[in-house]
Amino acid sequence: MQRAGIQEEMEQARLDFEKLVKRATAEDLGRRTVGTRWTNRQLLFHMVFGYLIVRSLMPLVHTLGR
Repeated sequence: MQRAGIQEEMEQARLDFEKLVKRATAEDLGRRTVGTRWTNRQLLFHMVFGYLIVRSLMPLVHTLGR
């Protein structure tokens, strides 16, 4: 897959995610997820936190990969 295609796919995922989060009610976020012990709010927090950690560590990974 070309870089532009990946960027487009990631942007579409970001837009879809933003739309879902904006539509979610407090009840939706408090509901348990399927297959985990977490609520939707907890799962979203862990997803965003993980993304921020990975994004911050990518320069280190690139440096050590050389």
